[in-house]
Amino acid sequence: MKTSNDFTELSRAWNVIVIGAGPSGAAAAISCARKGLNVLLVDAKEFPRRKVCGGCLNQVSQNLLRELIGPEHPLWKKAPELSRFMLIHRGERFCFPTPSGCAIDRSEMDQCLVDVAVELGVQFLCGVTAGLVAKSCHVADRLVSSDALEVSDAQEQLVELVRGRGRVVVSAQVVVIACGLGNRSALRNMPALQQTVSKNSRIGVEAIYKESNLQYEPGTIHMVVSRDGYVGLTQIAGQRLHVAAAVNRRSLQERGPQSLVDAILRDAGAPPLNAEEVVWRGTPPLTSRASRMATKRVFLVGDAVGYIEPFTGEGIRWALQTGIGVAEFACAACDAWDEQLIQRWEAWYRQHILVEQRLCRTIASGLKHPALCWLAHFVLRLQPKIASKIILRLNNNVSSTNSTKGLA
Repeated sequence: MKTSNDFTELSRAWNVIVIGAGPSGAAAAISCARKGLNVLLVDAKEFPRRKVCGGCLNQVSQNLLRELIGPEHPLWKKAPELSRFMLIHRGERFCFPTPSGCAIDRSEMDQCLVDVAVELGVQFLCGVTAGLVAKSCHVADRLVSSDALEVSDAQEQLVELVRGRGRVVVSAQVVVIACGLGNRSALRNMPALQQTVSKNSRIGVEAIYKESNLQYEPGTIHMVVSRDGYVGLTQIAGQRLHVAAAVNRRSLQERGPQSLVDAILRDAGAPPLNAEEVVWRGTPPLTSRASRMATKRVFLVGDAVGYIEPFTGEGIRWALQTGIGVAEFACAACDAWDEQLIQRWEAWYRQHILVEQRLCRTIASGLKHPALCWLAHFVLRLQPKIASKIILRLNNNVSSTNSTKGLA
């Protein structure tokens, strides 16, 4: 039995516990299981579930996902190809080719990754809240002494699992935190690992339209830029239109997601959305960073480390890449804990993720200033190759083999 919410059947000791079953968490669970580790994967939401995301896989993300689920998985047949990037600003359109990518439905992709993990022997719990246990605290209606925790702390971390009134404490040699932007519950007893939110961070909102406006062509990432934020629109399977936006917090509070997204499209001269009822979902503030990426026997991956507004599918790439990459470190920590693993994980992250995040941060910062947007507008008129170079840089085809090894 690998998927169960019955705590009475749950083993109390694991090699690895992964908290969060999004792309980074599922990738970590799959990669650790393939290395022969005993893995528990936990998520607070019931699956399948929707997640606010642009839904774009760039070329590197596709290679990483193929590494996890295989090239023949049925998911690929539901992923329309993306080959163009179109920027719409002040009534003008700038179109650029991109390396071949695809558009996916995040709920389907996340479920697919979890299914692969379960097939590999990972035990999956959904609808269960998980949090690291602090020293000398009450857990599962009993007092855990600080002495007992200090003894166990040399070889394991304790994790409290809660579902309804049910509570249980389990242990792991390694805990991987992959619960994204909303990780305060998992890290409530480790404030040093919690994220600091940027003061001018935007909020993400998302909706899926059952029928796509035909003016938003298939195979294209449409990015509509205005003073209040930017909107990405792509066609996904079933000719549905996926709409994801990063918007100003104050404007969102004043106008609501539907009205604000409509206004951004109108101000930029983009086609309006279809008149249909849709469900909008939101995110916590997007731009954030954890002060530390790891502590003893605990590694942060994906959005839990930090998040920068992506543009052509970089967010999923960072999630998958860190999830795969952390497995080497988890394996080493299970063999014997070494404090240098913390520094090595941080060095790996700087080398493989931080460079692209800095570029996205620069672009996102520029989009918040109308004068810089106008400057970019005129530069693109004169030198469109600049945008093409940036797109290629964000889609650079790093070898997944080389980019996920960090202990050599």
